[in-house]
Amino acid sequence: MAWMSRLPSLLGELKERWSLRLIEPFDHAGSCSWVAPATRASGDLAVLKLAMPHMEGRDEIPGLRFWKGSGTARLIDAGVESGAMLLERCLPGTALHSESETKQDKSSCPAATDVLLATDLHAGNILRSQREPWLAIDPKPFVGDRAYDPVQHLMNCEARLHADPIRLVCRVADLAEIDAERLRLWTFARAAADPRENWANESLDENGSGLGFVIFDFPARRQAFANYCDVVATGRCQPR
Repeated sequence: MAWMSRLPSLLGELKERWSLRLIEPFDHAGSCSWVAPATRASGDLAVLKLAMPHMEGRDEIPGLRFWKGSGTARLIDAGVESGAMLLERCLPGTALHSESETKQDKSSCPAATDVLLATDLHAGNILRSQREPWLAIDPKPFVGDRAYDPVQHLMNCEARLHADPIRLVCRVADLAEIDAERLRLWTFARAAADPRENWANESLDENGSGLGFVIFDFPARRQAFANYCDVVATGRCQPR
């Protein structure tokens, strides 16, 4: 892959440009990026992230500039053409998924007025920090309906979501101060759209045993589908 072949030379350029001392990359870094702790010439700690070009991460740099560190790790500097980011380092950096899921519910909620969504807001992408108790990392910015942002957290709470999806949706909607019905519809959309090996699987049967059917059947399928079609038709979650 061309991006991988360019990585060593790009690292050398960035170390010189930003006067960085790098140590071993994080072993939990995502497959679409190379991420490592860095120390600046001033002695300040930072993180260097090199993102592989892909659609979801296309607007990460503009998104971080928009947020200016409000709820997210602060963007210190960036190379737009290379996709390189020098970021605030969250210390101790413990991921939110080290906490119980009920504690995760509140911290995985979007801010009250944002319409620029992180879209990948879940406990693995929220880290313990000193500047704020928790800061989000690795956003995939899209402009859209703010009721969408807690959906990834809900999908990660698999056991609770299958056990009682409506109660969980209502709990998170209440914590986030968003409309529970819209959150339910977005959760249904994700449940229906997620890839699966066998689309004829019994979890999708018409007896209402599947997650999508449980979510969709409350309070009425016809009205829910009409509302969902309205969300899709108005293009509420389109890339900037």
